[in-house]
Amino acid sequence: MKTKPRFQEMYEKEIAPALVKKYGYKNRYQVPKLEKIVLNMGVGEANANRAHIENAMWR
Repeated sequence: MKTKPRFQEMYEKEIAPALVKKYGYKNRYQVPKLEKIVLNMGVGEANANRAHIENAMWR
């Protein structure tokens, strides 16, 4: 059995019901869905110093 990501579980159990309450959705299919989560990490200084990329890769 495949487990769901933690954020997806939290969204389904806590955030989606809060959205239904806040916006008064009548149908569960009206609640916005999560499609993709992208994390961005700025490493602008990496052009000048290669060590910054090495540090960013292992965090």
